[in-house]
Amino acid sequence: MEVAGVFTRQYLDLPAGWTDAGRRGDKESCLAYIDEVWTDMRPRSLRVQA
Repeated sequence: MEVAGVFTRQYLDLPAGWTDAGRRGDKESCLAYIDEVWTDMRPRSLRVQA
């Protein structure tokens, strides 16, 4: 849901097993946060090709 340029999930139900990270902001800052904390689960051979 986008409200005034801020991407948030506060009004939506999260899928089972997910938790709210408590981050709010514009699309660019949210994507930067995801890049910072995301764990790439692909095998190393696929990660080094990207």
